[in-house]
Parts: sequence; structure tokens; C-alpha cells
Amino acid sequence: MLWNKVLANNVFSKYQIKGVDAIRVSRALEPWVVAAFGHHGGPVQEPSITTQHTCSMMFDEAAIAAATDFIFDLIDLFPRFSDLMSNAAELHQHKSLFNAFSFVLSGLIILSDWTASAAMNFPYQSEGDGSEYAKYPRVAGLSEYFEHALKLAHEAVLKQGLVPAQLKVVADPWNELFPELSRQYSPSHLQQIIMDMELQEEPGLYIIEDLTGSGKTEAALMLFARLCRQETSGFYFALPTMATSNGMYERIRDVYKTYYEKGTKVSLVLAHGASRFHQEYQDSIQMDSFGFDYDASAENRTTPDGEIEYSSSIKGCSQWISDSSRKAFLAQVGVGTIDQALLSVLYSRHNTLRMYGLAQKIVIADEVHAYDLYMQGLIHNLLKFLASQHKSVIILSATLPLKMKEELVEAYREGFGHDRGAETLVSDEFPLISIHHQNSDSFIPVASASGAQRTIALRYFTTADVDEPLAFLAEASQRGRCAVWICNTVKDAQRAYRALVSLIGNENTVLFHSRFTMADRQAIEHKVMGLFGKRSNSENRTGKILIATQVVEQSLDLDFDEMVSDLCPIDLLIQRSGRLRRHIRDRDGNPTTGTSDGRGDVTLSVFGPAPHGEISSTWYSSFFPAGSYVYEDPSILWKTALLLREEGSIRIPERSRHMVERVYGQSGIAVPEVLKKQSAISQRDGQRASAIAQSNIVPLARGFIQPGDLKPWPDHAAPTRLSDEAIVYRLCLIVEEALVAFVQGGRNRWAMSEVRYRKVLLTYDPPISSLIERTNKTLADKGRSAVLVPMEECGRTVAGVVCYRSLGMTAQGHHLLYDSVEGLQMEKKEEL
Repeated sequence: MLWNKVLANNVFSKYQIKGVDAIRVSRALEPWVVAAFGHHGGPVQEPSITTQHTCSMMFDEAAIAAATDFIFDLIDLFPRFSDLMSNAAELHQHKSLFNAFSFVLSGLIILSDWTASAAMNFPYQSEGDGSEYAKYPRVAGLSEYFEHALKLAHEAVLKQGLVPAQLKVVADPWNELFPELSRQYSPSHLQQIIMDMELQEEPGLYIIEDLTGSGKTEAALMLFARLCRQETSGFYFALPTMATSNGMYERIRDVYKTYYEKGTKVSLVLAHGASRFHQEYQDSIQMDSFGFDYDASAENRTTPDGEIEYSSSIKGCSQWISDSSRKAFLAQVGVGTIDQALLSVLYSRHNTLRMYGLAQKIVIADEVHAYDLYMQGLIHNLLKFLASQHKSVIILSATLPLKMKEELVEAYREGFGHDRGAETLVSDEFPLISIHHQNSDSFIPVASASGAQRTIALRYFTTADVDEPLAFLAEASQRGRCAVWICNTVKDAQRAYRALVSLIGNENTVLFHSRFTMADRQAIEHKVMGLFGKRSNSENRTGKILIATQVVEQSLDLDFDEMVSDLCPIDLLIQRSGRLRRHIRDRDGNPTTGTSDGRGDVTLSVFGPAPHGEISSTWYSSFFPAGSYVYEDPSILWKTALLLREEGSIRIPERSRHMVERVYGQSGIAVPEVLKKQSAISQRDGQRASAIAQSNIVPLARGFIQPGDLKPWPDHAAPTRLSDEAIVYRLCLIVEEALVAFVQGGRNRWAMSEVRYRKVLLTYDPPISSLIERTNKTLADKGRSAVLVPMEECGRTVAGVVCYRSLGMTAQGHHLLYDSVEGLQMEKKEEL
């Protein structure tokens, strides 16, 4: 308010900025001023008239004169500001650049404020016995103190690991980044093109479309090595899930230091909601966690939405920066979920600190086709932001519909100031590298690697009961094959697992989905990678069957002899098929060299309703009651089923683009009338999701200015996924009249006891409710980010695994059940 009412006019008078020019300059500077004052996690607004009157009484003439002198002293310290203000017309012309930079400026100011607030970085000097008020060092004036502060700031930046690491020229990306691979293989056609193609100096959107297993990850890492000459500090590799992020972390860990000069301290951080439980990633962190000490007994104030209102900048910094999912954006290299990047373009608290980090990086986004319309809206805003910061982006996909691709390009170019909807050029070739700069497009077709072309035969199980796929999997196990059944829902996977165990036993059957505690999920993920990963052999994979959900669909390097998949949209079905005979093996499943696989012809088995005969409105939902809530548009599924029959096989890559566009594009396939109503409902829901995304994102064109009365979300509540109605539960047990974490060993016991499940209301007896309330008060987050669920032992499964039941129950009298083999599920009541 003081700036708007007094100081701005004084500054404008100094530079003789009057009339319309004063209004224009004021509007151009407004996002910067807001950024300067909004360093507590969100933008600030000018006080109301009542508050203005109150504030006006705080500033007498002496205070205003002191503030004015201080402003002019600052101007003298930074002469470039005078250059800026001396050309008001040019200042207004570059308003869009001011707006774009205001978000980064806000993040820089937040980080600077936290750093400067730490007494260990900028210690006060006291006199005598220290009982008097601490004082600044004796200096002649502001300029002298500034010189003193610069030295302290340099030391603080070093101490906190914020010094940029020196990137080096990677002259031979294939051999330098992947020495083990290069000793056995030559680069693929895709990878060779990445090394040889001519790159422009300006930032661009690089879209790499190629087969699953074609080496897109390595190609992206090689491309980053070549783009390092652009102004960047590192990269952030964004993936769809925690499981895929963990898998990518293992691959990046062996590479990331190669990009930097030897002896340079480089940070690699894993960023997702559970990254602090990944034991191995801790070893790669070089950045100090700021190490700020604060009075832990100081009382926090909480706002009505439960977000901590920090009592000091030091405390805010310590709690924010200690979360590695946030710190990833200040590290040189980050690997994690796309959600962590999307928080930067939502109104999450301190989102501009994430923006500050991303503005210095190249983002690599994998599996972009996998996101719904809501998330696509957020991704478009992220692309706009990165383009406004003149940063390149790399996108990877095996099945990217042309319409989605066109929208990605439009969003990126909008960040440069292009009008949305302007003509966008895309190519329908596949495999393909598409490069889109501000005013140019180029396309490089990619020849398929030798042996990569393959024809996948199709088998169908069209009876709604699971007997046919179960018999097929049991027979495959008996023949010594390993196989996977990818189900569309956790409930269906649990049902299939129980049925298969009754046929081949639990020693040969593994269940993997998202509804395990973090401790159990990590153990199962490690087991799955060992049994079915790239390095697995006949000794550990023979006869093993995995029942899984979409957690194995993306980015995990798994390889199965046989596969059953529930019917799903064609792009995802092609994606799933990439885990079928992914690597070259001999007839027994051992890894081998060459281009010929010894396991015979490859066939994908599809479990789902046939597209012919009498089609009812419940064509899909009667076959997959739960799956119809995952894939809500039956027309997409029906066209997929029909197309599979028309094609007779999946020919990769020859027909990959054609099949995706036949389902998602203007194919002319006539959808049965009975399916059109539900399809229209699904499309309206998609439009609604897109509209919600637009209302939730930060409007970048306005700069760092708060829209209306919108308050920032706390990170744990920011809606990066609209359709995800699951919440986090913390399982626990009663021991000696106290609640203890379900997971008893190791570190982070409460967090390792967390599991996600749909929101249910459980009621408890009063003593248990009181115990839950008391326990929440002792937890670090006071129970804000997860719901405590006390459990009790209720027996053992057929396999001898201990089963637990929630002490609370739903209104229908159902309990939650949990065991380490099947995960969390709702208790089934027998019909009377």
C-alpha cells in the first residue's frame, strides 16, 4: 500500500514519468512489486479501504521520508534500474516479459528471504555480554553494508548447495553416457539421429515418438547432453507414477554426473509423495538440506484449511525444503512424478519456488499420452510457462494421438506469445522426431531398429467369467512360461489373484497394484523387477505369473513371455504390449544377443466383450463393472475392440499410428446408437474437467498477481489429478493403550504404513475415536495429510499371511481388510 500510494509516485517523479506513461509503467511493474511483498507463499493484494485507513496511521511523514530515502538508496545500488525507468515506453512494450519473469522473481525472493532469515547465514553482532539487542555491523551506509552482505551471501549459497554445477561438453553421448551399453550394442536409429541432427540455438519442443523399448529414454538423455549449450542448470525427468519414477531413478543414477565437470558437486533428487522412503536415493544427494535450526516448541498457527501459517521464515524454509519432492527443483537433476512439476502452475503454496527451479531446467516428460483431459490442461500451462522462460522441453511417447500432439505444440508456442488456435503443423509419420521452435517446425522420420518390426497375433477371451484367462495362465505356468494379466482395476486384480492361486499355488503367483502400504509396495516392486526385469533369467522367472494393474503399463522395464490384458483403449493396449517379449531371450527365457527371440510367435490375449452381435448400453460395464469407472467412454473401447478384429494383429510400428488415429481421430467408424448416450456423457465430463483445469491453473499472462480471493492450496491438497478421489490412510495398531505405526521396523514408520484408497467414512467406539484424536496431535502433520485407521489382527490367509481388520466400520457394517499379499480391500459380507 505504501508503494502504491506514495513511493511509486516519488519514483515516477524522479524519472519524470507522467500521465499515461505512469499508468503503463505501474501496470508493468505491478507483478514485480507483488512478488517482492508476497514472499510467504502466495501473492498479496492491496488492502481494503478500511485496512488502508488503518495502515495510513502507521506511516507518519518521517516514516514516509525514511522509506523514500531507502528506495532511492536502493536505486543507486542497482544502476540498471535507472536505465530501465529512463525508457518508460520500452518498459511497457516488454510487459509480457515482465509478467513471465515475475514468477521466477517471486521464487528467487522466497529463497533469498529464507536464506537471509537464518542467523547462521547472516549473524547479528552483539555488544558487551550479548544481553543488549543485537546490532548490524558498523558500516557507513547501505552501499558499505551491501558489500559486507555479499560476502555472507556467497558463503550461504555455498553452504546450502545452491551453487550451479558446471556442465561440460559431452562430445560422444552414446559412449560417455552409456559405457556398458556401448560395449554391447550400437546406438539405435533413433539414438543415432539424436547425435547427428543439427540443432538450433533457440529453445524448442522436441517430441520423440517411437516404439516401447526403442531406447527413447537414452535418446532423451543424449538430447539433453546436446542441448546443454542452452542456458540450463540440469533437467527434471517427469513420469506418470511413483513406481515409474523409482524405476527411472535407478537408470538416471548411473548417468547424471557425466553431464558435469569432474569434481563438481551435483545433486540428484527423487521427487514424489513417497520419495523419502526410497533408501538408495539418499546416497546421491549432495545438497545441504539448509540445516536451519528453529525452536521446535514454537507454536504454529493454523488456518481454517489446515495449512501451517509459519511463525517465521526460518521455520517455513526448514519444513518446506526438508521435503525432497520440493528440493528436487533446486537440485541440478530431478526425477519424479509429473504431479510435482504441475504443482508449479497450480496455486499451491510457494509454487513459484518450484517455478524458479524449473525455469533453469529442461523438462523431459515421459508417457504424455497417459493423462486425462484435466491433467492435459495443467500440462499445457506448464509448457506455456517453460516456453515463456525460453526453455526447451522433451516429450516422449509411443502412442500419441495427433490431436493431443497438436494441442501440446499450440500450448508451448502460446508461451512465446502466439495466439492459441493458430495454424500448427504436425506430421502423422511414425516413428518420428518432431521439433517445434517459436516460428518453425521440422520432422525427422526414424527407421525402425532391426528386429523391432513385429506382428503381435491376437487371442480373445470374450466370456465374462474369468475361467478362460485363468486356464490359459495356469497352462503357461505349467509349461515354464512367465506371464502377466494386466487388469483395469485393483478389485479385479485381487479377484483374479485369488482364483489363480487356487490353480497353481501362491509360490508362483504375484500380485502388484497401488493399494499396498508403502513398505509392502516397495518390497513387491523390487520382487517384480527381479522376476520379470531385463536381467531376469530362467532360474527366477520360469512358471511365475504376475497379476497387476496399470502400475506395470508405463516406463517399467519388464519382459513377459505371455500376456493377458483387459480390454482398454487402443493406445494403452499397444503400450501394454510393449512389455510382451520386450527383450531378446532364448527359448527358456534367458537373455541372449542377436535379433531372433527363441520363445516363438508372440500373441497378446485380450479379455473383454466382443464388438459384434447384440450390443446393449451396458456392453462394457456388464463385463467390467468396476472398469467402466476407469474408462468411461464405451465408444473408444468398442472402436478398439472392432479395430482389433479388422486388423487381425498389431503390426508395430507399421500400423501403430493408423490404429491410434482410427480410434481417436475422424475415422468414420459408426458407433452403435446404444453407446452414444454414455459416450456423450463422458465427453461432457471431459469438457468439464478441462474447464476445471483452466480455473485451477495460474493465469500466466497476468504475471504474479492473485486472482480474486483464491487462496493457495497446501501441497498435499493441490489437485494435480481431478479423477483421483483416493485419500491416504495410515494403518496402525493398538499397543499398550496407544496407537503405533502398522510398520514396526526401519525409519519413517508412520509414512511407510500409508496406503491410498477411496474415501470411506469409518465410525468408531468413543474410546477409539479419542485415541485417534490424541495420536494425531503427536504426529508431525497433526493428521492433516492422512487418516489414521486402527487395525486388529483377524486371522490368517490361506497362504498363512496375517490379515488385519479395521476397528471402525462403514454405515453398511463393512470393515477394511489388509494383508501384505493382497493389499487393502473392503470386507465382503455374505448374503443371508
